[in-house]
Amino acid sequence: MGRDRYEREFHDCQRRLSNMERYINPNVPMRKSGGNMRILTAMVIVVALAVLAPCQDRQARKPFTIAISAGSSATKAGSSVDINIRLTNNSSEPLDCSGSFYDLTGQDSNFIYEVRDEHGRMVSKRAYPHPELAAGKAILGRTIRPGESITESQDVGRIYDMTKPGKYVIQVSRPVSFTNQKAGVVKSNKATITVAP
Repeated sequence: MGRDRYEREFHDCQRRLSNMERYINPNVPMRKSGGNMRILTAMVIVVALAVLAPCQDRQARKPFTIAISAGSSATKAGSSVDINIRLTNNSSEPLDCSGSFYDLTGQDSNFIYEVRDEHGRMVSKRAYPHPELAAGKAILGRTIRPGESITESQDVGRIYDMTKPGKYVIQVSRPVSFTNQKAGVVKSNKATITVAP
């Protein structure tokens, strides 16, 4: 009983779509084959792509990009784990990069770091005694003009415990806006560094 009802509704839907196509283009004859359905489906896909393309383009166009590279693809346990960070302003406005450097880790407050081991597990941050006593260095008035970049390096081993031998995958991100969380974040590519014993 239920199957017959669904089949009737399906055929009724096909008939209505076919009639819509004739209304749009009266020169198209009614056919028993699925030709009309294929044409209408193609028209719907073309319209959907035309509507969605500008939205995807707006989402893809972030105001800046972050590119990272390993200072060295391999290092020894206990040595520095350096990455180079390049922040490029893709917008038509100056990009404010004011912030601070944290003395204990040397971390630029503009960036958020994520480090995972070779099994995809998050790596623990390093623990420092009395971090509340640490100072920082302010970065005031630092802006990147449209089309320009800044480059800096970071010893990620000062932030995360990367003393265990193995492969580590590092990614850097930065909020699009520090005052509007809904603006999202921009993520860098991933860099892999091997820590040897």
